[in-house]
Amino acid sequence: MVFLFDGRKVMDFCKECGRERTKNALYCKHCGARADEERASDPAARYQRAMTRKRIIIMAAIAACLILLFAGYKTGEALTSKEKLISDFEAALDQKDAKKAAKLLQSSDVDLAVTEKNVKPLLDYLKEHPDQEKELITSLKSGAGHPLMTIEKKGRRFWIYDRYVLNTEPVYLTVKTNYKDTGLFVNGKKVITTEKENFEKKIGPFVPGTYEVKAKLKSGIADLEKKVKVTALQGDVKVNADLNGHMAKLVFEEGYENLKGTLWINGQEMKINPFKGTEFGPVLTDGSMSAQVEAQFPWGKLKSEKTPIEGEEIEVNLASDKGFMDDMMTAVVNHTKEAAKAFASGNVSGMTMAAPSYQNRLKEVTDGLKSSSTYYKGTYLSTVFDLDSFRLYKEDGQWKTELKGIEKHKSAYYDDYIAPKLEENDSGYTYTLVYSEGKKKWLIEKSDPEAVIDIEHQKEIKNDNPKEYTSAWASAKGAMNNASAGEELTDQKVAFAIEAYLYRLQDAINTNDFGLVRDSLKEGSPLYNDQKKLVAKLYNSGTEEEVVQFSVNSWKQNGREATIKTTEKINIIKGGKEQLKTYHWTYHAAIEDGRLLLTSIE
Repeated sequence: MVFLFDGRKVMDFCKECGRERTKNALYCKHCGARADEERASDPAARYQRAMTRKRIIIMAAIAACLILLFAGYKTGEALTSKEKLISDFEAALDQKDAKKAAKLLQSSDVDLAVTEKNVKPLLDYLKEHPDQEKELITSLKSGAGHPLMTIEKKGRRFWIYDRYVLNTEPVYLTVKTNYKDTGLFVNGKKVITTEKENFEKKIGPFVPGTYEVKAKLKSGIADLEKKVKVTALQGDVKVNADLNGHMAKLVFEEGYENLKGTLWINGQEMKINPFKGTEFGPVLTDGSMSAQVEAQFPWGKLKSEKTPIEGEEIEVNLASDKGFMDDMMTAVVNHTKEAAKAFASGNVSGMTMAAPSYQNRLKEVTDGLKSSSTYYKGTYLSTVFDLDSFRLYKEDGQWKTELKGIEKHKSAYYDDYIAPKLEENDSGYTYTLVYSEGKKKWLIEKSDPEAVIDIEHQKEIKNDNPKEYTSAWASAKGAMNNASAGEELTDQKVAFAIEAYLYRLQDAINTNDFGLVRDSLKEGSPLYNDQKKLVAKLYNSGTEEEVVQFSVNSWKQNGREATIKTTEKINIIKGGKEQLKTYHWTYHAAIEDGRLLLTSIE
């Protein structure tokens, strides 16, 4: 039903549920209430009830909107707060995210726009100083500020929120360098080329942090370069990038002035003869540059190790050539092997690595030992070389080289009354080698005794075939093998007598010197005559012998005579081929005037 109220048309509504009702309907289709009960009621009251329901709905919607607006405001406030800004910056530092850090940071200098690239020095500094990073974040949170940056309120965002920014003061580098035309670089980027000597300029602005300042000058000799690591956190930082350039010249041992060679500075070949004493430069003398020289010698080319340039005079040692050092050490070791054998035999003619002067001195020493009835027994084990001791120079028209080493032997000196007691010992020497133009080889000229000292850089070369040698003149009448009438032989005395005989015979055969073995034989006996012929025969046929091992199986003394049974392993060397043979001998010996002399063999 439709009603008129104050001249207005009013729709027909159910009094129970408030919903619109079909015109002239007896019952409400929504709740079932009777319509005739309403028709008797006040139309104005029904309209008032309908309007109240609608107002409730509208007010609820308005309230919801207000709540949403308030929540949004608070959310925006949280997202734009200084706490959020500090948290984001801390996260960027932890993640080493330069791009994110650059977006959060700005400079008070309009000429410095903070970017992903130029903020990296700051991140590098904080990475190297985690304590400073911690202090920075703590200071920002407390609002106390920090020398590196501060947090400031700057205007509003979206017209309703306070706007906070992280602000850093710029830093500058005042760089000084001493050469004209020097390129100045900051973190690898060239910023200026100097226009004069003793140049100084303020460069910037930069974000605070760690920087590498480099000065580089391309000279006619080589590139001069100096790098300076700078921590620039506040204001203007002074940087001294003076290049330590000097004129320099090479210094050598005696005798180099007539050589021709090649000079390299930092690996770059120079167009000067290094042996003419010519000055060149400028070069750095702080050890950052190096010099290297190659030269032709009578025996071949030598190239020095790289020598750091640490002064205006550069001492270059061509004896530091690795191949040359190895050759000299090998020569000394081979010589020492030969010297050990010659020292025991007294025969220096077989020494191929020794100069005549060395052979003469060794002969004098062995003659002195013979005359004093002093004997030697020993084995050369190895030599430890001092790699810092090599020198190469010219003296009296001959090229010579020096090096130091420590020889290791297991040896003993003894006489007719004391048996040898072998012990390991070390002896230091300074070896002098001379180059023989005629033989085209290096020869040992002398080996002067040297105190045994600690060697910082060393190389040990071991004797690959150590042999034990005994003085060929060791007396058969000594305490080791004395068997005079009325005195009983012992195992030791018999063993020493056979050992002396075998090694003397070995050296006699190898040097064609029967005199070396004569003292072990009874003159005129069958064995004396046979061995004399054997020595000459084997030597002339090019056969050498080497005692490998022997043992005395048994012996028997009968008054002034003795019978000795042995097993001997002898290495026969002929034509470069070796053959190890084993012999079982029975020796007969005579005891005369305390001497045990062999007479026959079977």
